[in-house]
Amino acid sequence: MLQLPSKKVIKNNLFEFFEYGNSRIPQETPSLDYSPENVKRIRGFSNLTNSEQHIAFELGKFRDKLARRRNKPSFFILTNLQLLELAKNEKPMHSILSKKQKFSQVEKTRMKEIIDSKYPNEPLPSSIQHFSDYPLLKQKLLTWRYSASKMFRIPKRLIISKTEIDAFDEKVYDNETNLLSSLWFTSQKNSRSIDLTNSFKEFLHSNEE
Repeated sequence: MLQLPSKKVIKNNLFEFFEYGNSRIPQETPSLDYSPENVKRIRGFSNLTNSEQHIAFELGKFRDKLARRRNKPSFFILTNLQLLELAKNEKPMHSILSKKQKFSQVEKTRMKEIIDSKYPNEPLPSSIQHFSDYPLLKQKLLTWRYSASKMFRIPKRLIISKTEIDAFDEKVYDNETNLLSSLWFTSQKNSRSIDLTNSFKEFLHSNEE
């Protein structure tokens, strides 16, 4: 349902951001379970060995990726119990998965690779940022979006939605020029958009290695 702009939106010169947010409403289906960190909250996770916890965590990342791709809740892909059973690797994978769960051969192979990989016998870090599957510029965009949201007091989804970030063609992340030209606010002339654009450019250059 489309929302009408509030007096606060108009007063703070956020109308363009409000319009952008409204345009994303049909695409922004709440998906609060799409977070690998939630795997650590599963009942029974703490009973796994350190190596098994690493497996469960990597399977959680895989599960979330498939859930997003299929637009389904994570538990539709793998239940929490299945995640723990797979991490323990005590039973054949086919005996844990349901016949109703449809996985391609490529997806099954990837799960097997995760399960059979060697992980350190060390606890998972208490806080992990998981960008291993993202190209560098995508990492930077996500990191900047978080800090810019606090700095400019604009909700992250109104700056650039996670759905749109994930939907960008890979070529967008080939170089800064492609990325900047693909961000909706860089073409806007209002002061907030200009500030955001300059902030992102500064962030990109300040984090060069």
